[in-house]
Amino acid sequence: MNFYIVPILRNILDINNDVIIEAMAISKTKAVIKLNGIFEVKESWIEITEEQFNQYKLQEIVYPTQEITMEELKENQLILMGAIADLYETIAGV
Repeated sequence: MNFYIVPILRNILDINNDVIIEAMAISKTKAVIKLNGIFEVKESWIEITEEQFNQYKLQEIVYPTQEITMEELKENQLILMGAIADLYETIAGV
């Protein structure tokens, strides 16, 4: 396998798609690519190692989950209602 940083020209990779195994944009003007097959290496390409290529891969994003009980919802609603009442009293000058 071969790994390169290549330019993105007018939102298109500067390579024939037939040899691309994997590609990831790393900026608006550059992408990292994994190639296999016969291709012409262009002067604008920068060869990188597989390790460098893998560093650009997105790690799975794990979002924390929080189950909110009905009791917590009611408690939050009361807090919000109290804050609204306080704000109304401040504005109305009561």
